Amino acid sequence: MPAESMLHFTGRESATLFVWVPETEGSVKIETNSETHVTQTVQKPNGEEADVLWGRSLKLTAPGIWEITLTASDDSADPVTFTIHAEGDAYPFVIPGPGIVPSHFPIPKPTLLFATKGEATVWVDVPEDLSLLTIGAWVPVQSKGFVQLPDETQLQLSWKPDQGSSSRVAEVETQGRSGWWSLHTEAPSNPFRWTVWEGLPMFLRRPPKRFPYARILCTATDEEGKSMDARFRLFRNGKLTMFRDEFANTPCILHVLPGISVVQVSHGMEFERASEVVSLAQGGTKVLPICLRRILHTEPGWVCGDHHIHSYFEDGGESPEKIVRAARAEGLDYMFITDEPEPLLDYGLDRWCEAGKFLALPGQEIATEKVHMNVLNARRSVGKASSEIGDWLKEVRTQSTPEHPTAIMLNHPSHMSGAEERYAYFRSWWVADEHDQLVLVENYDFPSWFERLNQGRKLVGLWTTDGHDITFLPPGKKRTYVFVGDEFDERTMMEALLQGRCFNTRYPGAWLTLTVNEAMIGETARPDEEGMLMVVVNCEATQPIESVELIADGQVVDVWHGEGSLRLTAKIRLQSGMRWVSARAFVDERGWEADGHSMEPLMASGCIAFTNPVWVERDQASTVR
Repeated sequence: MPAESMLHFTGRESATLFVWVPETEGSVKIETNSETHVTQTVQKPNGEEADVLWGRSLKLTAPGIWEITLTASDDSADPVTFTIHAEGDAYPFVIPGPGIVPSHFPIPKPTLLFATKGEATVWVDVPEDLSLLTIGAWVPVQSKGFVQLPDETQLQLSWKPDQGSSSRVAEVETQGRSGWWSLHTEAPSNPFRWTVWEGLPMFLRRPPKRFPYARILCTATDEEGKSMDARFRLFRNGKLTMFRDEFANTPCILHVLPGISVVQVSHGMEFERASEVVSLAQGGTKVLPICLRRILHTEPGWVCGDHHIHSYFEDGGESPEKIVRAARAEGLDYMFITDEPEPLLDYGLDRWCEAGKFLALPGQEIATEKVHMNVLNARRSVGKASSEIGDWLKEVRTQSTPEHPTAIMLNHPSHMSGAEERYAYFRSWWVADEHDQLVLVENYDFPSWFERLNQGRKLVGLWTTDGHDITFLPPGKKRTYVFVGDEFDERTMMEALLQGRCFNTRYPGAWLTLTVNEAMIGETARPDEEGMLMVVVNCEATQPIESVELIADGQVVDVWHGEGSLRLTAKIRLQSGMRWVSARAFVDERGWEADGHSMEPLMASGCIAFTNPVWVERDQASTVR
């Protein structure tokens, strides 16, 4: 029987529609009712290419996978909604790839959407060695969906988040349920994204036999042969089709299409990403051990973390477990998921904590129209009984214990023009001005921070992802390195954080430390007998260093140029008299990955790393409050 489905090409870059011919031959025809400047190119299973015209039937005469690429003639090409007609032994499918939160996609946005009206249905062949299927969709909160298993059992989808945002995700355990699943969802009125995070083909028509997946078995080790947590990403024709975040000593199994794929393996910014081209036949298996080379050398006593991440318990796109896996794959030592703490603790977030190695900690973002604030290490919700910030601060102090110390952070108090005009919570520096107890602040603009440091406020600056989708904005893409010394636990990490013993960096990564008369970041330096200060700055980056700036009381007092080097050490003697000294570094930004938060002020400043201040001892009349 012939079958037809509707898809929507957004007119940006290119998108690929696949057709599987299992045994004999079939045909497809792609039609649209509107005039379009989008071209179609066909790649046959043998690699030969051919053109096909809109509305013309394409005979598929060879078994295997055919690829139809839609390409916009220019950036201004209009979107086009089209119908796919398939007959005979032809089974169209798409692989939309991972990621579901719209604001976190790079530019341009996803190019191929579903345009089915009413109820949308696709078929997915679930492999035997897959344990979880993650389904994502841009559908309203009240939308109903279900999956039908090979034994015809139906399971209702439990979409999360269950309120707010337009992006939804549902997880279904697949162990012992391999075979053809049908996925069903109510379709919204507009074209919508619908995807399976595991990168499995989503068939628009059910084939008569199992799909011949190829498999890649990946492992990651460091240069000494030690197994590592890692992120494994799979690309086909330059498009990300799937990723896995796996713990050390656990092989990563990628179910892939026959043909040529590229596997990319990473472990955060401290190690160089490795890529391998893999060519596999139908049903083939490739064992792929990857060794990752360290390119950023850290020092003992430092740990790194991210203080602002969201899961599907608020307005994020993933489960806490997926976020923990992503954080460890990115090389973080600790992370805070800042949703409501009770659901996170009920979920069992604590079970991923490993003494002295990794902390998975709960938090909460208190969000009003005027201000957003994060409670770090919250064990119960804050702000339910009062809308007064002073009461929130008291609640945080009340629930803090030696075992689980808490803190509160002011979120993104300034933003780039445009966003700050629309949303008052991007104009919230007044909170720091009115509440002296506030110590932590994230994702701000340098001039406003410098102004308050000059007023004597010990405001510790942090750089966070504020991540809602780990696909393109994983935990730690912006991160904080904290000096804890010989002992790493909740207490030492929070103490170091509140004392400002930390610096911040973002991808592609830099190490930046500063001492003033041997006092480290967050400490107070005492001038020598001559009233002088010896400042030492060390910077190592993964990209050529353009410059490192030394800042005193908000003014750049010296600049050292990297001249293409990856390392820079600088020393200078300064006359005392300033309140504080800090440093920031800049590198060549060409070729960096974009992300959904590129407009925040620290990103816009162009710097890759900056330190918190080293304070300078002054007379009693000017002590820091």
